[in-house]
Amino acid sequence: GTAAFGTDSPCLVPPSGGYTGLENQLYRIQIHQGGAPGTASFVWSRDDASVVAGITQIVGPTTLVVDSLGKDAVLGFHAGDWVEVLDDRLELNGQPGELHRIAVGDGVDSATRRITLETPLAGSFVAGVNHLRLVRWDQSGQVLRTDTVTPSLYLDLDAVGATGDIPVPADGTVTIALETGIVASFDLASADGQFRSGDAWLFAARASTASIEVLAK
Repeated sequence: GTAAFGTDSPCLVPPSGGYTGLENQLYRIQIHQGGAPGTASFVWSRDDASVVAGITQIVGPTTLVVDSLGKDAVLGFHAGDWVEVLDDRLELNGQPGELHRIAVGDGVDSATRRITLETPLAGSFVAGVNHLRLVRWDQSGQVLRTDTVTPSLYLDLDAVGATGDIPVPADGTVTIALETGIVASFDLASADGQFRSGDAWLFAARASTASIEVLAK
């Protein structure tokens, strides 16, 4: 579900509840690694994971060439972004792609459309085969839990060894801040249920009414 919490700064709480973003957004929360709560993980996008580019060449284990760097400065790829390398083979088999962070600094070369990753590809990907693509996700930095008396650190995606995805809490009462007044919690209909890779929830956030579409499913 979603509720009001958080700001653009992970360390600040808005003086009143509600969505604090300046634009209407269609958010997507998606399970990355499947499994039970505490084992599964998730990623999220403020643009329905629509920032996607085809991978036309794999220059080396950390260097990709894409067919586009995005529509504009907002809907594009940037140094420091978390991205997923994914193809239809993985998706159709219910498996997640690989999460990598674009190298900070010179990770995006607009002249050559080259993207440099901080960590090498592990899978056997072939450029131009099985719709190999790069998907931008928007989680970053410090991830806070908000069910505590004061916000507390849940995960630091800038820490050494961070994988880019966020663990689904084992306890369904834990709420995780995304951004601009939005938090998420996870629950299952049955105690022994599991999340599947690719499970996703979409909800709208509207700037004019400071409202967040609440999910209860």
